[in-house]
Amino acid sequence: MPLITKTFDYTGQFQIAELPTGTTALTMHLWGGAGGPGGMDTQAAIQDAVLKVFEGMGHNLPQPLWGGIVEAISTHTRAHD
Repeated sequence: MPLITKTFDYTGQFQIAELPTGTTALTMHLWGGAGGPGGMDTQAAIQDAVLKVFEGMGHNLPQPLWGGIVEAISTHTRAHD
């Protein structure tokens, strides 16, 4: 399997929605931790975003991680209730 060694800044490609004054968008980025700093860059590019790393997760939601993913989302939303 080839190793990807190049990274690039894709944050300029984000389309951030304009929200009415006084509102916020609760954002949690779920990331598998591999493939460079992409997850950390995404979190840094979105104001007040939270990053939750699930080692080994790619662009999928493996069933063994569902419990942890649901708990992370629940904890994040309860903290902003």
